[in-house]
Amino acid sequence: MLTADDCRSVLVVAITPRLPDRSVDLVGVRGNVRYLVDRGVDFLMPECGTGLVYDAELGEYEAVVAAFMDEAGGDALVVPGIGPGYGRSLEMGRIARNLGVAGVMIMPVVGPASAGGVTVGIGNLVERVGLPTILYQRRLDIMPPDQVSDLCRLDGVVGLKYAVDDIGVFRRIATAAG
Repeated sequence: MLTADDCRSVLVVAITPRLPDRSVDLVGVRGNVRYLVDRGVDFLMPECGTGLVYDAELGEYEAVVAAFMDEAGGDALVVPGIGPGYGRSLEMGRIARNLGVAGVMIMPVVGPASAGGVTVGIGNLVERVGLPTILYQRRLDIMPPDQVSDLCRLDGVVGLKYAVDDIGVFRRIATAAG
């Protein structure tokens, strides 16, 4: 299982190639995984690019994550993205757990949301998905620093991908989260 120490490494967000008809290129997926693993990458994040997980059908998501797991074997941790949205995150979390992944990353919240709703929803997702979780912060309005620090202290949260252009806020979160 994924730990906070594992997150101190380089985490590679791997692309999902598609064929001209827009279907997933699973041969290409496996080739990408093998290429990365053969060059020493030991932490792979499929379906974590914003345009990847957001556009994937659940069947495609399952096929891609399964291909990563099969091809990586025990040579790399596989930590897919889940979401966006609460229900889709739960569905993807179940798929990921059933495939035996090391953990998941909750993709950024999109659309209208409140800070309180995001905090409750993410806390519930961490608990219900039941896998070590990396949070992804892109918006301070719905994920304010104090609430992110609180979320980072949840038992199931092992890391934070911080994508806000404010290093001072990041330092505040890191200090408060421990």
